[in-house]
Amino acid sequence: MHLELEPLEDRRVPTVLSLTTATSSGSINGALFHEFDPSNSTGTGLINSFVRIDAAGFERGYNTLGATEFDTVSGSQAIRVSDVPLVTIDNVNYREFFLDANESNATPLISLQQIQVFLGATGNLSGYPTFGNPPQAIKVFDLDIGADGDSRVDINTSLFSGSGQGDLLVFIPDSAFTDPNLFVYFYSAFGATSPPADGFSSDGGFEEWSVGAQGPLVQLADLSLTKSVDNAAPAIGQQVTFMVTVSNAGPADATGVAVTDLLPPGLSFGSDSATQGSYDSGTGVWTVGTLVSGTRATLTITATVTSAGVKINTAEVTASDLFDPDSAVNNHDPTEDDQASVAVTPLPEFADLGLTKTVDNATPNVGDTITFTITLSNAGPANATNVIVSDPLPAGLALVSATPSQGTYDPGTGTWFAGTVLVGAAVTLQIQARVTDAITHTNVATISQSDAIDDNPSNNTASTTETPLPQSTNSQQADLSVTKVVSQAAAAVGTPVAYTLVVQNNGPGTATGVVLNDPLPAGVMFLFAEPSQGSFSAATGIWNVGTLSAGGTASLRIVAVVTRPGTIINTAQVSAAVVDPNPSNNQASTTLVGLAAPAAVSKRSFLQSSLAAAGSLRVRNARFVTTAFRTLLGRDPDLLSLFFWSGWLNRGLSPARFLQALMRSRA
Repeated sequence: MHLELEPLEDRRVPTVLSLTTATSSGSINGALFHEFDPSNSTGTGLINSFVRIDAAGFERGYNTLGATEFDTVSGSQAIRVSDVPLVTIDNVNYREFFLDANESNATPLISLQQIQVFLGATGNLSGYPTFGNPPQAIKVFDLDIGADGDSRVDINTSLFSGSGQGDLLVFIPDSAFTDPNLFVYFYSAFGATSPPADGFSSDGGFEEWSVGAQGPLVQLADLSLTKSVDNAAPAIGQQVTFMVTVSNAGPADATGVAVTDLLPPGLSFGSDSATQGSYDSGTGVWTVGTLVSGTRATLTITATVTSAGVKINTAEVTASDLFDPDSAVNNHDPTEDDQASVAVTPLPEFADLGLTKTVDNATPNVGDTITFTITLSNAGPANATNVIVSDPLPAGLALVSATPSQGTYDPGTGTWFAGTVLVGAAVTLQIQARVTDAITHTNVATISQSDAIDDNPSNNTASTTETPLPQSTNSQQADLSVTKVVSQAAAAVGTPVAYTLVVQNNGPGTATGVVLNDPLPAGVMFLFAEPSQGSFSAATGIWNVGTLSAGGTASLRIVAVVTRPGTIINTAQVSAAVVDPNPSNNQASTTLVGLAAPAAVSKRSFLQSSLAAAGSLRVRNARFVTTAFRTLLGRDPDLLSLFFWSGWLNRGLSPARFLQALMRSRA
């Protein structure tokens, strides 16, 4: 626990200090306020009461042996400056006053609106605020430096129940108390003058001010901290040991002690050992617990140095339940004795890093994918850590993939974070890129960072150049295009339709390994297909076209039957084993609208549409027989009919004659 004295320039700022939780504290106008811990309650005989104030709503009063004023009730006493315990906190002397507020549990909140301290030569003065004419007492402290009521302290009296229990300790700078023999007139006001828009009103319980009868009520524990390291100039990769010692010079035992010592970047935690408490390497908090007056506790931390550069390791007392008289916990002040730092400066290391770079094809075609291989090696004598290589692709090369043998690659910046490269090791980065224009491209890689000193930077950069072949003379390219049409824009369920696809080679070279992928979408069922060359698989929708010379075309006709209403989109995609410099025309789509089937299908309509769709194509699929039976006869074919008609179709019976024969059998 700790209270800090605010800087002088901040003391004239109107302040509302909320002390509504146990052991909370703060400062207004140079005075320190601290909610008293229940474990430190005073008990009978440890305090001397000097004034009680009691009224509902707004209450005020002061101590005197003379005539009492305002809401002062029994127990008013005269006290001298020497009766008020002297306390040193953060190297500043204060006089300690103690408040026991007695509000009901139903309305435990009350505001301390005013404190004014006057000094006089006698203890029986009356007549606030002048105490006579001419004034017989001089005001030496005022909670409000500006207008009356510009500062207040909100208190929760339910935290510490019972008369004589602590509610608030108030520390007023001793500099205000010029003579220890003068009498102290302590004026205070509580609650609000109107409904509590500006504070918490009194509910009628008395508020009692006291001083310690046997010295200060606040307990002090002077904590200090030292820190050391066994090797302030280690090599990278070497282990160092830090030692942190926290001591308690008393006079009281310190409880709730914690020290924070979080390792900085570049130091990797290894192990810890503490003479008491426990250490969390993730947060850096050493929970010491209770540190008995006159004792010390020690924490050792081992860590490995992982990078170059100075590392400052700082430890500080960040928690204690008691006041430290000469330092503030957790205020990050390096001048105080509860904080200490040590520096670790790794020895400089030398590592001769080198780069080489190759490309697998220096004269690619536009559209080709080429592979760059960057090799990063370390000739020593030391390992190199935090190595970074910069290798952005120039315009005209589009990244396909990047595969480092170690570390990571950022495609946005072209940065390879290679990490640690051991002596004698070589690591690689492979970058695949697609050539997008016919301009010569030079790709440069550079070592941009390393913790080790490289005394031979001449081999830290490598480059390679590729020059694409001119497109006008590139016989290895073939611009393939595909077109696709459907025989009907809309067709009823059960109606056959024909898709016609044409693949064309626009040159300049012959296209080999031409493949067209055209899987039928849901909503149409395959009947038969007839390619002008190659073969078509109904199961996969792949048409293996084969070789197509420059200027040549190939066609495919697919007949299918509509199986459901709705929009049916069919897309085809063509590719080849050679580079296509214009992939934008490699895809084509058609849209067919399936209509709901009419109540009865006209035989003549079905026959005409089937003949139009089928044309003179040969049908070799039994599914066509099944579909025709369902559409024309309203039933599936029996096994004998299926084998009969499928056999004739396989022997060369044309679709037109099959449909005509089926119509006659129905008639």
